[in-house]
Amino acid sequence: MTHIPPVKIVKASAGSGKTFSLTAHYISLLFREHINFSQILAITFTNKATAEMKTRILSVLEGLARNNGEHLAYQKIILEQNPQLSPNELSFRAQQIYRQILHRYGMFAVTTIDGFVQKIIRSFSYELEIGASYRLEMNIDKVKKSLAARLNQVLNNRPDLLQWIIRYAREQIELGKHWNYTHTLMELANEIFKERYQFFHNAIKGLKTEDRLTTFETIDQINTEGIRSFEQTLSTLLLEAKDIFNRYAVEITDFQGKSRNPVPKLPELNKSSNFIAFYEKIVPYIDNPDKWQSKGLSLNMQALYNALNPLLGKTQQFYQENAAEYYLALALKENIYYLHLLQEMSGLLRDYRDEHNVMLINESQNLLREINKSGLENTSFIWEKVGTHFKHFLFDEFQDTSSTQWSNFVPLMLNMLAERSPNTPLADHLIVGDIKQSIYRWRSGDWTLLDKQVALDLGSSLIHEQNLQENYRSLDSIIDFNNFLYDYGPRWLQDQLNDKVKKGVGEEIYRNWWEEEGLHHRIINAYNTSFQYKPKKDKNNTGGQVHIEVLPLEKGNKSSRVNQTKDLALQKMGNTILSWLQSGKYLPGQIGVLVRTNKEAQEVIEYLLSIQQPLPPSSRFNVVSGEALLLANNRGIKLIINCLKAMVTNPKDAAIFKANCLYLFHQKEDEPFSTDNSLWFNLNDSTDINHWGSTLPDAVKKHWDNIQLRPLSELIEFLIKAFQLDSSESDIPFLLAFKDLVENFTKLGEHGLLTFLNYWEEDGIRKALPAGEGASAVEILTIHKSKGLAFDVVMIPFCSWNLDSSHLRDFWVSTTNTRYEILQSVPVKYNANKIGKSSLFRAYYEEMLFNYLDALNMLYVATTRTIRELYISIPDETTSTTLIADLLLNVLKQYGHELHITYKDSISFPEETPSFTPKTSGTIAKTIKESLKFWQSENDWYWSLNQYPISEHLNKALDSKKIRADLLLLGEQDNHIRLGLILHEILSKAERQAEIETLLIKMQTEGLIKREEIPLLKKQASLIFENTALRKLLEKNYPSLNEQSIIDITGNVFRPDKVLIGPAETVLLDFKFTGKKNNQIVHKEHIKQVQTYTQLLQEMGYPNVRGYLFYAFFNTLVSVQ
Repeated sequence: MTHIPPVKIVKASAGSGKTFSLTAHYISLLFREHINFSQILAITFTNKATAEMKTRILSVLEGLARNNGEHLAYQKIILEQNPQLSPNELSFRAQQIYRQILHRYGMFAVTTIDGFVQKIIRSFSYELEIGASYRLEMNIDKVKKSLAARLNQVLNNRPDLLQWIIRYAREQIELGKHWNYTHTLMELANEIFKERYQFFHNAIKGLKTEDRLTTFETIDQINTEGIRSFEQTLSTLLLEAKDIFNRYAVEITDFQGKSRNPVPKLPELNKSSNFIAFYEKIVPYIDNPDKWQSKGLSLNMQALYNALNPLLGKTQQFYQENAAEYYLALALKENIYYLHLLQEMSGLLRDYRDEHNVMLINESQNLLREINKSGLENTSFIWEKVGTHFKHFLFDEFQDTSSTQWSNFVPLMLNMLAERSPNTPLADHLIVGDIKQSIYRWRSGDWTLLDKQVALDLGSSLIHEQNLQENYRSLDSIIDFNNFLYDYGPRWLQDQLNDKVKKGVGEEIYRNWWEEEGLHHRIINAYNTSFQYKPKKDKNNTGGQVHIEVLPLEKGNKSSRVNQTKDLALQKMGNTILSWLQSGKYLPGQIGVLVRTNKEAQEVIEYLLSIQQPLPPSSRFNVVSGEALLLANNRGIKLIINCLKAMVTNPKDAAIFKANCLYLFHQKEDEPFSTDNSLWFNLNDSTDINHWGSTLPDAVKKHWDNIQLRPLSELIEFLIKAFQLDSSESDIPFLLAFKDLVENFTKLGEHGLLTFLNYWEEDGIRKALPAGEGASAVEILTIHKSKGLAFDVVMIPFCSWNLDSSHLRDFWVSTTNTRYEILQSVPVKYNANKIGKSSLFRAYYEEMLFNYLDALNMLYVATTRTIRELYISIPDETTSTTLIADLLLNVLKQYGHELHITYKDSISFPEETPSFTPKTSGTIAKTIKESLKFWQSENDWYWSLNQYPISEHLNKALDSKKIRADLLLLGEQDNHIRLGLILHEILSKAERQAEIETLLIKMQTEGLIKREEIPLLKKQASLIFENTALRKLLEKNYPSLNEQSIIDITGNVFRPDKVLIGPAETVLLDFKFTGKKNNQIVHKEHIKQVQTYTQLLQEMGYPNVRGYLFYAFFNTLVSVQ
């Protein structure tokens, strides 16, 4: 038997059958003896990919079980690996496996990395001192804001921290810069949640609290002194050179180049000059007399040269010996103040977690690493806690796995490799990825793991690699074009990078470092398997079209190429889409528009909607995107939110929300919106909705004040019905999603409108409907979100992103072997003139390599999403080569002849446009109708939400006449009942009389009572607290449990109003707001109720339990025996 290494790495280019390989390997493992599906862990990158893979596995197993010939490729693979099986036996075995998975579906371990890690962490919640009911927090921006607010609060108790900030502000003011630190700190706070921050965090964590500030102060002093000393020495040397120059009778016209020569400009130097910039200009003239005068030096010039050149040489020596540390000090000083504050914010993170019972998604991997450290060499304890022992690991999209994520799996895999059975016919573990599709480095994705780290960690002898090189997605011409582009493109890009590095570091360092470490062909190596073959047996793969628009630049226009050509790019894209749809060449659902950012996506959406305004309805088409699916962008939801804001906002400040209510309502009704002066006066001055909202529905005007007192869910339902938002079928999915959001918010109790609106701004505003597949609409999405998708047509209207990253971005550098080694790692600005010239220049140029590869990978992912046609628009070239468009331009210009491409403003490949059969001969409306057949199959069902269900049970459940039956025995009027409910709420929660007003104000902010009711309610509640017998009980100051549930052995739930727990006695109080029954104050059922409560408390072990009833309307306390 041939020995097969236990780990298989599949490098799968786009469209090469990655999902097929994963599914085939998973199912093949299932057919091996003694392997249960619950022992296989398949890791995917997204929840969507998880669902797709589960569906694919079950679908294939079902097909194999039915033996219906639908999955012959899978059947062939399994029979080759299991020659002892006949097709019928394979079918029987597939049926068994299929049933096992369905019956134990919870053990079907196909999940994301985060999902798997969360499962482990919840199993170790006790050991990690984490509440088992913790909630996963995904909104990092909300956490950042909270941490920044907490940091400001602690300044009152931390004079050392306050002085640190004052010192920063003073320095900024002296430099003429903005002194407010908050904005920059919030930007840099993102680093707290990144993996690289942990190196710095662990280093600082090892210091004593009092030593941390000292460390930062010392580093800042070193930086400040180093910068001052370097600049002072350099200026002294150059001013001395100026003095020497002034002693000699030479004129500027005597020098070669005259005014362009920097040497005769020495006399212009003064104390405020930029000495570094001047030095850099004069360097080429040191030890180079030919640059002073080309035809030999005159006597005066020779004398000057002899006197001045040695000093310039000394200046050069000083610069070369000290500049690297100077630039490093400059780079670190930019962030050193923030770094200390960042560390303080990080320290507050634990308090935030404990207070909110949450865990940040970014923290999970670090916690798992701590668990792995605890286990050392033995990982069996992890499986014992989790309850599942995984023996086989399958990884998808491995190029986007982070180093921490991988390091957490390494011990688990090494353990399984040590226990593996020899001579198995199939690899135990599978890793699938593609460096060319690594575009998530900003989320800590590390393609170097796939490149080399896996082999280093597991051992190269245990690994065998396979390249999937056939493209089953795209048509021939698309494959040919991409093969051409990713053959020459990486070479051109690598040359550009190499030239930049060589110029920045010099020939010697370039050879000894860049070339020595193989960085001079790293991009080329990443794409050395990019060539794809066409499937041999697929005769339907011919055809395909690539179209590239080169957008001209305006002469003399100094704005960027991107800004110059954006409008033209949109125009050409829009015209092309209209042409395709009107001719019937494509259907809307076949077209995908890919952009780099959400901002660009919004621009495309707005443009495509605007060009359809003049068209008749039959010629319009739908547009869908992630932005369009946001709840916050739906007109009906906007109307609801603005109504809520108008209700709670001070009338003087509510004009904008009232105006939005009117505008959105009239927009919904397709009515003109009057904006005369009287309207604006009413909006600003009137609190009466009949004045400012006279055109709103009658139900809204009639109940505006009353509905504000209703629970949130009921209020939302009322607004939906009153504004008839449910009459628009397209709005119903948004309304249902919004209703779910409201229910999730209120499930832990009513919190009031203000709290909900805060929740909406922090979390709700991000919620979106899931994107449906197969919808008949042109889809606009970012390249990142297009991963794993395919479209008949891909359009890239803004193919002009930067090759290199912004210099304003922070990136982490290791400080090992520097004077800052104590910090281990620090964030610095990506800046060629600081970190790029420092002693850590290698980190800068390595980051540049990663940026270049990111830019190329982005292009690769975008151009390989297409099946039939690829449309790209790019700005024309200039002398600079800074955009991804320059790669396309130069490759097409230099090598286009190999594809018989003629370079011009409008490039097509192949140049002969293939013919097509129109999808439909009619209008776009007919096309859309026809498109349903394009994405629906006869076995699939697609439900249309055309009705909004509003339950009448909600009103009944919340009707004050139905609440607390024991309050309604005498049938008093509603106001009497409401008063009882409010007073009962106060007595149940208040520990002492002084708390009454606070509770009333809280109830008012939650919309339960009106402001003008507070004085009367306070007076009535205070009278109750003045009851001598009741006050005597409450003044014991025992710990109190208010309205806490007790569950008996049969599962029944009881809730006494107040339980006071003393060291030797337990007092139970239950408040009643009822009248007399049978002319008796005390009701028998109340006595029985309190007796039940006391019995339960005694059974629970509480000492000396005494129960009391307090009848508030009669100011009477009754002891219950």
